[in-house]
Amino acid sequence: MRENLTLDQLSNKACMSKAQFSRSFKKVLGTSPMEYILDQRLNLAANYLKQGNSQVQEVCFMPGFNNVTYLIRAFKSRFGKTPKAFQKKLAFTPQFTCL
Repeated sequence: MRENLTLDQLSNKACMSKAQFSRSFKKVLGTSPMEYILDQRLNLAANYLKQGNSQVQEVCFMPGFNNVTYLIRAFKSRFGKTPKAFQKKLAFTPQFTCL
């Protein structure tokens, strides 16, 4: 997921045209290939932030983002808060266990 995947690369691997690959992908998974990749990268970024030992600038590159500003914008759009706010909320959320 860290590599820069393009629609050309993916459609070539599937031996399909870009349009055919995009239609087939969306029909099966309900989203476009690039939206799927973005979603997976955002989930990875969220998991890295949950670990709490990395700064946002470091987390940006771990799942394959090339730009911190883009990560922040996409993360806020997906999760409703910036990566730093997400991480801070986790740090102050009490952890309850069931007995």
